[in-house]
Amino acid sequence: MRGTVWQAILLGLSATTSHTAIVWAIRLAGPYFERSLDLDKAEIGDRGRRRARLRRPGLQAWAAAARRRSP
Repeated sequence: MRGTVWQAILLGLSATTSHTAIVWAIRLAGPYFERSLDLDKAEIGDRGRRRARLRRPGLQAWAAAARRRSP
């Protein structure tokens, strides 16, 4: 497929705008849904929450260093 530079610019602006709008909608709706979330009753359990925390960037290295420090 071929397009013009102007079409590429419009596509980039459109994708950026729509992505930003979706991210902000999720961010603003988060506190509303968080109130009704009970992590103690969630199916993932404590072990799943620990795994989810370790997937966050930077925490894997921290967890590995903490394991090396502990007796």
